[in-house]
Amino acid sequence: MKPINKIAFDVLIYFYNIERKAEFDLSDVTFEFTYSRNLIYELSLSNENLKEDLLKLSDNSNRDLFKTFEFLKDENLLNYKELIDSGGKTLINTRLTSYGVKMVEGIDSPEFKKVAENHFHFSLVENATVESLIKTELSGLKIF
Repeated sequence: MKPINKIAFDVLIYFYNIERKAEFDLSDVTFEFTYSRNLIYELSLSNENLKEDLLKLSDNSNRDLFKTFEFLKDENLLNYKELIDSGGKTLINTRLTSYGVKMVEGIDSPEFKKVAENHFHFSLVENATVESLIKTELSGLKIF
């Protein structure tokens, strides 16, 4: 099972790349997590490629993906408005915070790389850059 903090790091880089390069705005995407048995959340998105990519990053775990959204928000890296009803939770107006952008872009700086490593509890390769992480962590995904 992939740790939530690793999924969160990958999703953070993925969302950063969407904000910079995709043909759509992340804040226009509605993430619907519906309840099913045992309170496992199932992601519903109109953009199937985005859904497939996010599930791939979370090892096909809808629950871990939802927990990743919560983790990123709790860490002030991602912001969204949460709407709750009896069927589940809907996340709207999703965007990276300024701290989230600094976290990703700071990977190019040796000092801030340590902050990122401490924040996510794993080590980055010595010469890691934002572009190299995008290439390695997001290879094979459909959006890019």
